[in-house]
Amino acid sequence: MPAVSSDLLPIFNALPGACMLLSPDLVIEAVSEAYLDVTLTQREALVGKYIFDVFPDNPHVSEASAVRTVHASLSQVLATGQPHELTLQPYDLPNPAQPGQFLERYWRTRNAPVLDEQGRVLHLIHEVQDVTAQVQASTELRESEVREQTALAQAEHQHGELQRIFEQAPVAIAVYRGPRFIIELANPTVCQLWGRTQEQILGKGLFEALPEVAGMGYEELLTGVMTTGKPHVAAAMEAVHERDGRRDVVYWDFVYVPMYEADGSIYGAMVVATEVTEQVLARQKIQELNDQLAAANQALHISNGELLSNQEEVLQVQELLEARVAERTRQLEAALAEARNNGQTLAN
Repeated sequence: MPAVSSDLLPIFNALPGACMLLSPDLVIEAVSEAYLDVTLTQREALVGKYIFDVFPDNPHVSEASAVRTVHASLSQVLATGQPHELTLQPYDLPNPAQPGQFLERYWRTRNAPVLDEQGRVLHLIHEVQDVTAQVQASTELRESEVREQTALAQAEHQHGELQRIFEQAPVAIAVYRGPRFIIELANPTVCQLWGRTQEQILGKGLFEALPEVAGMGYEELLTGVMTTGKPHVAAAMEAVHERDGRRDVVYWDFVYVPMYEADGSIYGAMVVATEVTEQVLARQKIQELNDQLAAANQALHISNGELLSNQEEVLQVQELLEARVAERTRQLEAALAEARNNGQTLAN
């Protein structure tokens, strides 16, 4: 094969593209300055060398197949005399700063023949374009999309779990928004305890949906929580609810907590509550029984006092009677003795 004309080498070296001129035996004959720049190599280290001796596969990547793929492309060009392109080819470079180490690189490669008049391949032009930045950016974008999709899936899963917890919670939960306390969320438990369906209350103000509790102090508590940001805990607070066609007095243990927007501002409040009407009524019944027992004990105490007083009076009367009987007995005995004495005197 004819050697490259020395007159053409400066022209080839100055080509704007990253090009390498190869012999049919794949020996490097010339390289452009642009090629040296993108491959971090020196001309004297390349020219006259077999291409895959200076650009081997990365031994640290077990699945590396760059040599086989590029060799197959060059062989195809030699066999057909037609150009061949590799749209995206991973091919790591030896790192000149750290011998034995490699730099990750991706290339767009075009292999083209230089033919003589008879159509025989005299040389091969191996042209590359470094697309590493685009590939890495695309990879990062895909990874970012995967992370985003994973995060979204996790968020949806968590939302679903929270929704299930919200729906199945044995405590009453509701969320209010704004100064009218618009009911945004209300779980089945709170609806049941309020005696309403979700359709009847969602989107309405709390005291529009439950007018029977207006004026019982709940407005002030909610306003305080939304103004100060401080939760409020209440125990056995009285309320009135219309349920099953009747007006029930009920009692709640509950906590109001503020709800925040992303910017940190308070938009509403959440209530978590448990109805404790049965416990309160039971305590009231116990207190009533205790009051009745205390009253009975007091009455018994008074009765016992009166009985003791009466017993003392009886004892006093008894003692008086006994004293009188004793006196009468003494007087009778004295009279009898005097009569006997008088009888004896008359007999003498």
